[in-house]
Amino acid sequence: MRLFLLTLVILSFFNFKLKACHGLALVNVSYTISSTGITISGASDPATCGCGPYWMQAIVSTDTLYPVAPSTLVQSYISSGAGGAVVYNSFPWYHSLLNVPNYTSASVWPDECTVEPYHDVFIPFSDLTCGGVYYFSVREWLGGSAGMPPAGPWTAPVSFTVPGNPGQDLSFSLNTVQDTICSYDTISISAVNIVNGPITNYNWSDGAGTTSTVNVSPNITTSYILTASNGGGCVFADTLTIHVLPILNPNFIPSNPIICTGDNIIFSAVGSPSLSSHYWSFNPNSGFTVNNSTVTPTPDVNFNSAGNYAVTHTISSMGCSYTATTNVIVNVCTSIKEESDEAIAFFPNPSSGGIFNITYPKHFEGNIDVEVYDLMGKTVFVKQNISDHKIQLNELLGVYFVKITSNKQMLYFIKIVIE
Repeated sequence: MRLFLLTLVILSFFNFKLKACHGLALVNVSYTISSTGITISGASDPATCGCGPYWMQAIVSTDTLYPVAPSTLVQSYISSGAGGAVVYNSFPWYHSLLNVPNYTSASVWPDECTVEPYHDVFIPFSDLTCGGVYYFSVREWLGGSAGMPPAGPWTAPVSFTVPGNPGQDLSFSLNTVQDTICSYDTISISAVNIVNGPITNYNWSDGAGTTSTVNVSPNITTSYILTASNGGGCVFADTLTIHVLPILNPNFIPSNPIICTGDNIIFSAVGSPSLSSHYWSFNPNSGFTVNNSTVTPTPDVNFNSAGNYAVTHTISSMGCSYTATTNVIVNVCTSIKEESDEAIAFFPNPSSGGIFNITYPKHFEGNIDVEVYDLMGKTVFVKQNISDHKIQLNELLGVYFVKITSNKQMLYFIKIVIE
C-alpha cells in the first residue's frame, strides 16, 4: 500500500512538471535598446504547457516596486487571447504571446512542452518621459486559468535612460480632412499641434514617407503610425486609422454582345445591384433608344443604328463610385438575297439540326471565310477558304451570328437560329 501511494506521488510530481497551469521562470531572456525603444526576447520553460494562453509580460516603472498584477480589464483581455493579437500593450504593461504555430483559443492553445520562444515585447520610448530613468522586468503570465499563482517570477530589474533632454517631451497629433475614403482614393495625413518641436526626423509606418505630410492610397482600412523626434532627442508616436469603404462591383451582363440593328438588350447589374444609385451611358450617344431609364439596374435598350457602342455602368454608394464598360457591336444583318450573279445566301434559317447551305458567286470559290459568333461575341466556329456549299453547326443550339468575308472584307452578316 505504501509503495502504491509513493508511486502516485511520483507520478503526480512528474505530471505537475510536464503540465504547469501557472507561470514559470522565463529562459533565454535578452534585450536590445535602440533609438526608439527596447526590444525584449524570451522563451518558456519546458514545463510551460497545457492551459493557456501564456504571455511574456513586461512592466516599466520609475522604481522596482512593481504592482502585483495588471488591472482586471487588462487581465480579462489577455485571458481571452487579446482578440487574436500576438502583442498587447497597456502602459505600463506590455505583453507578447507564446510563439507557437496555430496558438489560438480555437485550437485550445497547443504547445510542445519544450523550450518555445515568445514573440518579442517592444517598449517604445514614446510612452515615456524624455531623459527619464526607468526600470523594466519581465515574467511569464498565464491567462484564462484559475491556477495560482498565474505569474512566474520577475527577472532582475534593468535600469535604462530614455534618450532626450529632460523637459523637452515632444508631442503632436495626426490630422486628415476625412478618415473615411473610397478604395484607392488618395488622402493626406499631417502632423499638427506640435509641442516642443521642431521635429527633425519623421518615420511613417508602411514606408509612407519621411516628411510631416504624406499622401496615402490604402485599399483596405489601415492604421498609419508616425514616429518622430525633435532636436532634443525626444521621441513621440501617434496613430491615425484611415477607414476604407467596401469596393463596389459595377459588373453587368451581357458583356461584349453582337446584335443586329433593331434588336434590344436588357442589361442587368450583377455586381452590387442592391445599391441605391445606378447610371448608364453610351458612346456614341445616339442611334439607340432606352425604353425605361438610364438610372435603373436593368435598362432596356433598342439599338437602331449600326456601329460599335461603349456601354458604361456607374454604381455609387456612400460617395464612392465605380464603373464597368463593355462593347456592343451592332450590325446591319443581311437577309437571304434574291438569286442573282452576286447572291450570297445562308439557309435554311431557322435550321433544325444546324445544317446550313451556303451559296455564293463562283468567282468567290476557295476565297470565302465563314465565322460564327454567339450572342456575347465569342467565336464558336471558323472555316476558311471554303470550296463547298454546306456548313455543319450541329453541336450548337440557339441564336448565333454568321459573318462571311472575302479577303477580310465583310460580304454578308446574318442572325441565325439553330433548333
